[in-house]
Parts: sequence; structure tokens; C-alpha cells
Amino acid sequence: MYNFLLTLVFIAFYTGQTHSQTNSYKGLYAGDNINGSLTFNKDETVIGNFSYTSSPSRIYKISGTNFVQGEIEVTISYLGKRIGSGTLNKTTSETHIIWEGEINSIAEEKLNFIFKRPR
Repeated sequence: MYNFLLTLVFIAFYTGQTHSQTNSYKGLYAGDNINGSLTFNKDETVIGNFSYTSSPSRIYKISGTNFVQGEIEVTISYLGKRIGSGTLNKTTSETHIIWEGEINSIAEEKLNFIFKRPR
């Protein structure tokens, strides 16, 4: 009985610590179509990726934090090098959830980023 209870406690702790939510998105980055995903972790970190629909093998990484409800501070990197950072804000409609914001590139350009998924 003791081992059974210990196992239940371990499972409850483990699943509570690793709970995350991943969603797929479509959108635009700098005016080009992209597909990607975001994973929201329990510790308020966010990880994800995207690729241009015209070049799906070129994967960009997204990392950031979601300390403020409806706001993600993100960094975008490619091949391990940071290419931009910015803030994405969440809006919702009856049909979609949208994350949108400006990404400041390392080339000092302001690029619009939109991730959208059905509700």
C-alpha cells in the first residue's frame, strides 16, 4: 500500500511540474506566410518555432516568457543566433486567438509578427 501511495504522489508531482500546452498557428512574419507552434509551460516560459511556408525546412526558434497575461516577451533565433526580439500581444475573436506584435531585428528593422489559430 505504501508503494502504491508513493507512486501516486510521484505521478501527481511529475505531471503537475511538466504540464504544458502546445498549439499550432498560421500567420505572417515580415509579410511572408508562416506556420508554427507555441508551447506555454507552467513556469510561464514559452517555446516554439516557425517556418516560412515557402521554405519549411528552415526552422526558426521562439523562446520567451508569459509573465503578464496576454503578453509574451519573445526572442527569435535561427541556427542558434538571435535574429530579433519583441513583444506579442494576445487578442481574441469569436473564432480565433491571435498573437501579434513588432519584432525588432538585429538589422534594426521593425517586423510585424502574427500567429493565429482557431479557438
